[in-house]
Amino acid sequence: MLKKVTTLLFIYLQLFATASIHLKVDSLEKALANTSIDTVKISALLNLSLCFEDYVPYKSIEYLSEAKKLVLNTTDKLLRAKIINQLGSIYYNVGDYKNTLDNFLETLLIYEKCGDHRGIANCLNNIGSVFIAENNYSKALEYHLKALVIR
Repeated sequence: MLKKVTTLLFIYLQLFATASIHLKVDSLEKALANTSIDTVKISALLNLSLCFEDYVPYKSIEYLSEAKKLVLNTTDKLLRAKIINQLGSIYYNVGDYKNTLDNFLETLLIYEKCGDHRGIANCLNNIGSVFIAENNYSKALEYHLKALVIR
């Protein structure tokens, strides 16, 4: 009996979570379609990408690529870094390390120009993780040590 109740509860929670995500996606897509303000579009695209990053990562990449195009026309460098870093993270999750590294290096340059030491350290750690995934441990150690010095 307890097993049946647990199973039913699990199914109910899954359905509730799925419905919740669909409502959020619908809401964000409406916001995206009904605005001409780039920062609102960028925010909606970022949030849409977060809805899909674990289940449909290539859809997440599409949303972030569109957000990246828009954010390059803004003066908000930290938002630019956030979008590009997130794009790098999704590429990392799908095993596309070349695009991952390109995006993380681009993010690193932005943080360096802004003087954001925490952002720099996080980027250096991310880059180190890419080199670990590529079995380039000496490069990984180099970047992780650089990050450690900053922190």
